[in-house]
Amino acid sequence: MDTPTLTAKRPPVTTPSPVQKATILFLDDEEAILASLRNLFRREGYTLVFFRSAVEAISYLEVQPVDAVIVDLRMPDMGGALFLEKVGTVCPEAIRVLLSGYEDKGEVLDLLARGLAHHYILKPWDEAAFRQLVSHALEVQRDLRDQRLRKILGRMDTLP
Repeated sequence: MDTPTLTAKRPPVTTPSPVQKATILFLDDEEAILASLRNLFRREGYTLVFFRSAVEAISYLEVQPVDAVIVDLRMPDMGGALFLEKVGTVCPEAIRVLLSGYEDKGEVLDLLARGLAHHYILKPWDEAAFRQLVSHALEVQRDLRDQRLRKILGRMDTLP
């Protein structure tokens, strides 16, 4: 009589839970610019949201925080400066990147100095440099969040 052969069952393969994707909000009144931005970042693995109206973008941010905001300086319904002030209030941890033409350099430098914008990109932009800037800024943001969490957890005697 043959004895049955026992085969060891392999445990199910589990994949680690994916890191939550960063969410980036883009605001520009020109559909062509938004299409270009969509094309530029579509393969980067981010969640992308697009707006042509600053008022609609602020309404979105009031209920849905994002990791980064990329905004045109010149907008018809609300200028980029006022929009960035509002973003700083409703979503203060978001990285704020300003898109502008060279003629706006003085205003851009003022916004950077006041802390309303963290970075700026001149139009027309270099695609590789733009993607690298956003990627690096999001990495720094994630590292800062991790450091704050480690600091908080380090002060605790027990974990909840």
